[in-house]
Amino acid sequence: MIIQVSSHRRSGTHALIDFIRNNFSVQGDFFHLEDILDWPLDRLREYPLIVKTHEPEQDKKLNIFIKQKRVTEEKAQDIKNLTTDVHAYRNPRDVLKSL
Repeated sequence: MIIQVSSHRRSGTHALIDFIRNNFSVQGDFFHLEDILDWPLDRLREYPLIVKTHEPEQDKKLNIFIKQKRVTEEKAQDIKNLTTDVHAYRNPRDVLKSL
């Protein structure tokens, strides 16, 4: 299982990642999508892992990787099927205050 944590910058991404890590058993800290492209599917299914992104739509990144031939369409579809999205939202005024 892949838990994709997405948010806009300065919106509590790391706080959400820490919450998930402290309350659930997951692999390591967190990864970026490009880090896991070469992993075998068995490893992606073995333990939940966190993928961090500021891109709200995973499809966009995967399509870029397909065009660059970094991943096959079949593997990209497998990654999509294994992914659960969690989006952190923070009031934009508060984001501006934290810059």
